[in-house]
Amino acid sequence: MTEQSVTELRSIQSIPYAAVAAVNPTIRRAVVGDERTLAELNAFVHELHLRQNPTYFTPTDPEEVAAWFRGLLESPTVKTWIAEASALPVGYVSVCWHERAQNPFCRARRWLETAGWRT
Repeated sequence: MTEQSVTELRSIQSIPYAAVAAVNPTIRRAVVGDERTLAELNAFVHELHLRQNPTYFTPTDPEEVAAWFRGLLESPTVKTWIAEASALPVGYVSVCWHERAQNPFCRARRWLETAGWRT
């Protein structure tokens, strides 16, 4: 993501959801190389979480967040998509597949965990 697109992303974050939806966003699968874009999209909501509950959430380092997203993108159990409007990223969603074998305490189970953000 270039410095110009980061600036454009920050300006588009103030646009209401209806306005973003009106430009017909496209959805594409995130790939390795998109980790900085995902980190930038995530920063907006994480800042809200941090302000709301600073005893639980911690300040983040953009490089560490990008590395964390890269790990997700490399994981075979995680799928991530990016929404773009006018070729600018405006949101994302990640889906993580969990599977637990039966053990003496509970039955086997499978579930999906989702996380995402839109501007």
